[in-house]
Amino acid sequence: MANKKKGRWINGSWIGVGWDATEGWNNTTNFLPTDISGCVLWLDSRFGLTKDANEDISNHKDLSSNGHDAYYDGVIGTKPRWVTSDQSVYWQGIGGSDPGEDFLQITNPLTLNDLTVFFRHKPKLDATYAGFALGDHGVLDSVDVQAGTSLARMVISEASIMSVNIGSLSSDWFNICFVRNQGGNFSVYLNGALKGTVASLGGAFHIKSLNGPLGPEHSGWNKQIIIYNRILSEKELQDVFKFLNM
Repeated sequence: MANKKKGRWINGSWIGVGWDATEGWNNTTNFLPTDISGCVLWLDSRFGLTKDANEDISNHKDLSSNGHDAYYDGVIGTKPRWVTSDQSVYWQGIGGSDPGEDFLQITNPLTLNDLTVFFRHKPKLDATYAGFALGDHGVLDSVDVQAGTSLARMVISEASIMSVNIGSLSSDWFNICFVRNQGGNFSVYLNGALKGTVASLGGAFHIKSLNGPLGPEHSGWNKQIIIYNRILSEKELQDVFKFLNM
């Protein structure tokens, strides 16, 4: 039987799920993150990138069709870069504490009470800390991983930080999920397994940037960023984790 590409058009991009050397696109489940209700932002490194001749990225299309594209605002001198070898986006931390040093700004910033956030990330472990952040770290809100300290944490303000110990991380790809219920719990999943839950802080959570004003320790490669505006069920969580591994 001839190979067939299987998948769907999502916000102008053809998305195929899984690859099989014999069958081509092996889309037996045909699952995409937008099949789960409440997906408000989905960035996939394989699709929707606007790049220059040096592979530097100026815009990343939001595949959720909600218009939350991520764009480079020209404030800093180092743009995120496309890496062909592993189909990922590389973020290079440059240091400094100016809130203008955001790597990518979010068009139409998000304000959420409940949220579920997924990353597929590979840290650059060449410093005491390594990881990534989403949000306006140290000033308003963020969720981030600091691999050097084995912590996953959520910051609502500089004085209010919730942390979960996720154990040791290697310089390889991992999938992490943050689940936050306003006034309820903050949970962290690593590669599909629950690593810990702590009491959540109240108040809305604001997402205006990716890899906010952080130091050089927050460098690494990203393939997927998926955000939902609600708490996902256990089955839904595992469905997304399976997708991240494809």
